[in-house]
Amino acid sequence: MENAHAQVGRAMTPTTAARALIAVVAFSVVLVPGDRVIAHPDDGTDHDTPWIGDVVSRSAPGAAGAFEMRVVVAADEEFVRSRGEGWEADARAVVMGAEDLMLQVDLVLFVTETTRWESPPGPLPELVDDVVSQVGLPPEAILVALTSQSWAEAPFYDGWAAASRPVIVIKVTDPHRETLRSLVAHELGHMLGLDEHGSDHPGDDDGCLMVATGYRHGDRWCPEDKEAVARVLADIP
Repeated sequence: MENAHAQVGRAMTPTTAARALIAVVAFSVVLVPGDRVIAHPDDGTDHDTPWIGDVVSRSAPGAAGAFEMRVVVAADEEFVRSRGEGWEADARAVVMGAEDLMLQVDLVLFVTETTRWESPPGPLPELVDDVVSQVGLPPEAILVALTSQSWAEAPFYDGWAAASRPVIVIKVTDPHRETLRSLVAHELGHMLGLDEHGSDHPGDDDGCLMVATGYRHGDRWCPEDKEAVARVLADIP
């Protein structure tokens, strides 16, 4: 569970804080019997999206999607060291790799900035506070934080989406791995208010990104999830 009393790195007005959206991307991996990992939000509650109007706006006429989602990408020191001079392009590519999947729900991704942060060793839930304290809360974008730190103690995570704050954390060891785009889309789905499918899900789970292991096998949004996202976006002025 994330710390509800996190301190940010710069003073913020209540209005600014309310408008801020952070998506810190770091891999959350939970071991399950007979399988490797699952990705999930930090608790079982539904995800509210009060910030969505600050980070998503309607696109200009002629754009590929009807809506634009803005993203700030933060890469940690291990990511930067392993990629060298091309780290900014690689960091952008991690997020933009999910663009075709987000277009399925009429969203275009737009990276507004790349920045750096120092990530200490630790499980992904603990990294949320660290990146917030260093980078702060961008006022009109999701913050996607990438970490390449190794963590050898359970629980392990491939992706982590906070429920009480708009934060995603993802650990990137191979920026070119085929399933990375699905993981990013899965976590962005949580930011749009989607939960992982339970046994009572009424629709077709096959290939859906919001199945617990959908970030490894998913390549589409099921009709129920598409409808849920459309309802959220319908309120965007």
